[in-house]
Amino acid sequence: QTCQVLPKDHEGDYETVETGWAFPVPSRPELFVGFATPPGYYAYRDESEGSPFIQKLCEVFDEHALSTPRKDLVWLMTQVNSQMAHKFVTVSQDPGFHNKKQAPCFISCLTTKVYFRPPEDETTPRP
Repeated sequence: QTCQVLPKDHEGDYETVETGWAFPVPSRPELFVGFATPPGYYAYRDESEGSPFIQKLCEVFDEHALSTPRKDLVWLMTQVNSQMAHKFVTVSQDPGFHNKKQAPCFISCLTTKVYFRPPEDETTPRP
């Protein structure tokens, strides 16, 4: 296990809970990062089709991001991970890169669920 604390992280805010305990709240808690693969692994990219991770990300978001009931960002990314794990396999002339899998991952420091909303109608005046 490696510590990933930066010196500035110790300067975060603190919240007191009813029990009297205090716990640090990171200075940047609302962070979400998606990766095509975990660190140290190759991400596949077809010269004509592009990245299967980005393709699957777009497919899942197009289908579910604005669906009813609403789906949150973590749910959407879990679907991307699942579909990549179960439906994607590389096709290559090089035997070392043929019939391989790719498993995306994400890091979430979100403290609430994140939902997407439809774009505002451009004819509607803004406050």
